[in-house]
Amino acid sequence: FAYRGIYIPLLCSYRGGSKGLSPTYEQAHVSLGLLTLASYNKIINFQKKNQGISAGGKVLTEGRIREELEERIRDLPIVEYQWMDVHSMDFSQKVRHICQSECPRYGKSWSCPPGVGSVEECRERCMQFQELFIFSTVAEVSDIENMDEVLESRKEHEKMIREIRRMFQPYFEEILALSGDSCCICDTCTYPDAPCRHPEAMLPCIEGYGILVPLLAEKAEIAFMNEGNVVTWFGVLLLKKKEA
Repeated sequence: FAYRGIYIPLLCSYRGGSKGLSPTYEQAHVSLGLLTLASYNKIINFQKKNQGISAGGKVLTEGRIREELEERIRDLPIVEYQWMDVHSMDFSQKVRHICQSECPRYGKSWSCPPGVGSVEECRERCMQFQELFIFSTVAEVSDIENMDEVLESRKEHEKMIREIRRMFQPYFEEILALSGDSCCICDTCTYPDAPCRHPEAMLPCIEGYGILVPLLAEKAEIAFMNEGNVVTWFGVLLLKKKEA
């Protein structure tokens, strides 16, 4: 099932319940566009390190890299974001069980289980990175119960993930981007008969990796759900630092 219910979340879009965001949605884009709520951006100041890396011909400290990236994403329709250590993520086989037993995309996409590997393989892959950038976007729909409309809002969110990844790429050695749903680039995925057509663009599902998104959002102090006809999507970028 490709949408989170009230009690058992299945994919990384959420509705209702949280008081974490309670603005009027006069800033909403037309139709299913993402809502721009820049005033809710959360910036965490980490200790700057003396060791610098080169990006775009400049030698930058870790703190300066974050400052530059935060400046670049300032005008994007991101609601909240946080920098975290990769060890902040918790993995659970129970999440994978929900995918297998309740999601119709299980076994039908390279972005979902079992195509992404076992939970342990996913965890080991994630631990090859040092830090992560988690963020949320929201979209207003006319009817939160309308599955087609809810999933349509995912497209703008995934555009945002790819745009942020593009912005981040000059600053990091490698980036693994995870999204809130099964990849939707192709009408029919090649899984399992042939390799992925677009491996550079494909976005694996966060919970397909076995990651406990509610707990990660809580640690990041990011609102997990919002009220009314508002869909909340999550994105995670795992970041490998460049060698100095």
